[in-house]
Amino acid sequence: MIPIEELAGVVEVLGVTNEDELYAIFKELTFFRRCKVPSRKNVKELIGHAIKEHWIEAVNGSGIIVGPCAFTEVPDDLSEVIDILKIDINRKIDWNKVSSVKTGELKSDFEDLSKKIYGLKGKITSKKQIIELENDYNRLMQLYYDFDFWLPVNLALAKEELRSLSKELESLRT
Repeated sequence: MIPIEELAGVVEVLGVTNEDELYAIFKELTFFRRCKVPSRKNVKELIGHAIKEHWIEAVNGSGIIVGPCAFTEVPDDLSEVIDILKIDINRKIDWNKVSSVKTGELKSDFEDLSKKIYGLKGKITSKKQIIELENDYNRLMQLYYDFDFWLPVNLALAKEELRSLSKELESLRT
């Protein structure tokens, strides 16, 4: 199977791609390597894992771009595969759309966490509940920093939302 670093490397070279194109590329790469061809299911699972970990990001429906957490590695035979499959690599990313989609997702995640916190206000909370909320908060904080570095937009409002969430979470602890 293709490692996640190479998946991200392929996506980075192509700029924007999709699952079908990645599957075709992986079939060719495994042929060059004399390895077993991955199933569509395996490729889909790898893509899903890479999206979850923000190595790649899904945008515009089926479009996939390299994400903020990627440490890419371009496969050795990729240029040959691109030539064989006649893939145009002169693709442009619409960063305004990407920024809009990703900041919208971040805002939605903030709202979800806020609802969880407010749902527990005034109630007796267990240590386990607090730890789960803290883990959610830490994941969102890391995602905010990744997006702040990666996206070409100002995320000052998201930073303020994080501060607010931190205060809400702190009030549950006391």
